[in-house]
Amino acid sequence: MARAGHGQIVAAVAEPGVGESRLFFEFKTKNQSGWMVVEGVSPTHGEASPYLPVLGLLHAYFGIESGDHTRRRREKVVGKVLGYDRAFSDMLPYLLGLLGLAEGDDPLARTDPEIRRRRTHEALKRILLRESLNQPLMVVFEDLHWIDEETQAFLNLLADSIGTAKLLLLVTYRPEYSHAWNSKTYYTQLRLDPLGGESAAEMLDALLGDGAQATAHPLAALKRLIIEKTEGTPLFREEMVQALQEDGALVRNGTVKVTRPVDALRIPSTVQDIIAARIDRLPASDKEVLQTLAVIGMEFPLALVQAVIAKPDDELSRILRDLQLAEFIYEQPAVSDVAYIFKHPLTQEVSYNSVLLERRKVLHERIGAAIEMLYPQSIDDHVSELARHYLRGNNFDKAIHFLELAADQAAGRSAMTEADSYLHDAIRLLGKLPPSPTHDTIELGLQTTLGTLLSWKGFGAPEREEPLKRAYELSQRVTDFNAVLPALFQLVQFYIARMRLDDARELAAKALEKASQTHDPILNATAHYNVGEALFWSGELQKSYVHFNRSRELFDQVAADAVVRAHAFDWWLLSVSFLAAIDLIFGKPASSISWGNRVVPRALASPQPYSKAFGIVTGALSFTIRGAWQQVAEMLSRVYSICEFGFNEGKAVAKLFGGRATSGAEKKSGGWHRLQRLSES
Repeated sequence: MARAGHGQIVAAVAEPGVGESRLFFEFKTKNQSGWMVVEGVSPTHGEASPYLPVLGLLHAYFGIESGDHTRRRREKVVGKVLGYDRAFSDMLPYLLGLLGLAEGDDPLARTDPEIRRRRTHEALKRILLRESLNQPLMVVFEDLHWIDEETQAFLNLLADSIGTAKLLLLVTYRPEYSHAWNSKTYYTQLRLDPLGGESAAEMLDALLGDGAQATAHPLAALKRLIIEKTEGTPLFREEMVQALQEDGALVRNGTVKVTRPVDALRIPSTVQDIIAARIDRLPASDKEVLQTLAVIGMEFPLALVQAVIAKPDDELSRILRDLQLAEFIYEQPAVSDVAYIFKHPLTQEVSYNSVLLERRKVLHERIGAAIEMLYPQSIDDHVSELARHYLRGNNFDKAIHFLELAADQAAGRSAMTEADSYLHDAIRLLGKLPPSPTHDTIELGLQTTLGTLLSWKGFGAPEREEPLKRAYELSQRVTDFNAVLPALFQLVQFYIARMRLDDARELAAKALEKASQTHDPILNATAHYNVGEALFWSGELQKSYVHFNRSRELFDQVAADAVVRAHAFDWWLLSVSFLAAIDLIFGKPASSISWGNRVVPRALASPQPYSKAFGIVTGALSFTIRGAWQQVAEMLSRVYSICEFGFNEGKAVAKLFGGRATSGAEKKSGGWHRLQRLSES
């Protein structure tokens, strides 16, 4: 049906070990000819990071290899996307942003996180649907019960869109997972229950042979015992047969024979016990390698294994081959390097738990160092993984560093909940370290970043107060003004948004005093701006004008520096906007107009949608003063399209000026209606 253009979703639902992954593996092996197959990286319990399965899928789809530098990765993505159709270019900023490949001025900076998130999901969907026009597409996501919020949201969108595509979406999950796809006509659920009766006997016949028909035959008695002990779990049966063979209780010489009385066999009561017993029987070197692999994770490339395990290549190859023959691990296809995966999450879990705690810490530390050494050009692909290894290795300094990077990466992908969680984890870890000036500086940065991150909920969001107040407390002990001042600036903006103007003025004055002790024009300009805004909302317009003008002068000084220009422009724009407003209030329309005339050309030249929108709105003020309503309407028409990126404040001001323009053009009823609707909203 999917091949004929009637897209389908098939879900295999089962308890651990019943065989849903094996079912899909066999299905792909038999049916992938003529199809493109793309798979998401399967998450593991407690280790899912934002978009992890999707990023794995994209890396495979675009042919991105771990050794590719950023430019090469961009070339692969841009070349493939534009190879479809130039009309797909609008997707590139979202795909490049998700993959961490944005260069220079990010055109999506300041985009509303929810809008960026939605458009990123839409771009992912369009890529897959477009590919399905070239050839039937099989998309596989396993273990949805551990999936992250962002991947889940993307899958929900994809599930709504594949009904007329040549696309087969295959997913696996455990019974406790729920979704909203059940009502779709193209959804099929396969509930895999434990094997019993004829199915259990058939499986054991396949594993042990079906030659023993007599009920008194030892092999028949063994089959009955296995069926009774394993309670219908195929993985348990496979592991038990494997264990009995390794123990010598079963031998295969053309046919399978039982070498001991069945009632003398000691059968562990759980599949975990069976796997643990099999691990204990391994030669010491094989067991050591298997345990190390389990600490690396569910999946692992050969290059990382070689960097972590100090054994000659021939010996390591022999051990990996033996572990494959014993079905602890499987080799799997990879874009470049050879890679392996554990047979089942339970296999990896039992192997990991068999490692002594102290050795486990040493291995996690060694693995983290090996990842840093192997992938310096693509370290962004591994930040959450590195944070996990260094955390479990008790290297808290490194763990905090990579948690902060993971938070920044998640925020750049609009995964704000995950970014918040990473920062809180880093702050919690820092509390376990002994107090020191260095740790104060690190915490100051983390708390400032958290307070800044939460501004997506609004500059006055109550959640911002705690981290920003803690940052202010730390600022009393930290002497590095470059670390202190951003925290103070953010807290001033929070107080202004909450209209706590006495607190805002006091703190802004302190920040200006600290900034004046530096020679950094950006810090000084921002400090003057903050003082100016606190005074403006307090009604002290003349004083605020002085600070806004000084801020504007300092930003003008650095405008020629391309490195700081993009960062400085928004603050310069805000300073000039307030100068224009104050001049208008003071009855100086000509001066207000002149400010507006300076803003518009710089705004139009900005690559940042946010800066462009607010610059045009500020420039429109000067045309409003002149009564040039046609020009106002033309300028604001640009703002509305730009504000699709989610700049609600800019959109609101544009609507305000638009209503005024309509009224000024002698369409008073229409203008009044627009202003009234804005007021009500």
